Amino acid sequence: AGGALVATDSIAGEKERGTLETLLTTAASREEILAAKHLGVLAIALLITLLQSANLLIYVGFKVVPLPANLAVAVTPGTVLLVFFLYLPVTALIASILLLISGHARSYKEAQMYFMPALFLCLLPALAPFLPGVSLRSIVVLLPVANIAVAVKDILTGSFDWPMITLSWMVTAGAALWATRTTARFLLAERLITAADRDVVEA
Repeated sequence: AGGALVATDSIAGEKERGTLETLLTTAASREEILAAKHLGVLAIALLITLLQSANLLIYVGFKVVPLPANLAVAVTPGTVLLVFFLYLPVTALIASILLLISGHARSYKEAQMYFMPALFLCLLPALAPFLPGVSLRSIVVLLPVANIAVAVKDILTGSFDWPMITLSWMVTAGAALWATRTTARFLLAERLITAADRDVVEA
């Protein structure tokens, strides 16, 4: 959600204000501008991921919040660091999706309308750990985001299936790389980076 605010204003907001075309007249290439915008969204998303990981350590690891007696969770600084590392490709994947939504939208408000469906679609695979009998040693290991969610659940409960955890990270990292390249390809197209008014005139 925090990354969405930055992504929405990054391209859709600049289209609406008419500042994106001004930016494109500078010496910076489109690739450089797009890379800078993507890194901006990614930096905010990573910061939020880091803060959430720290919250996990403080509130659960240091027992600031009492957990139910039947909930066995092992949270140590090393575990939290591993969880943060596992979420890195998820963060990169979502940052690319958010930037693509912002580039596709013709206005800030339209980007906000696209954000909610995208949020729910991203949440669906993250609910995989709540399904009964789901483990990493199944087809779920090949499903980006869902595999990381299940891996994190296993880690927090003290189960370390390293081959499957590694495969989960690699699958989601591959999806993040593909999403980044796809986003770059689409956002370098003229119709996605010019202002909405020009799109209407050309139509």
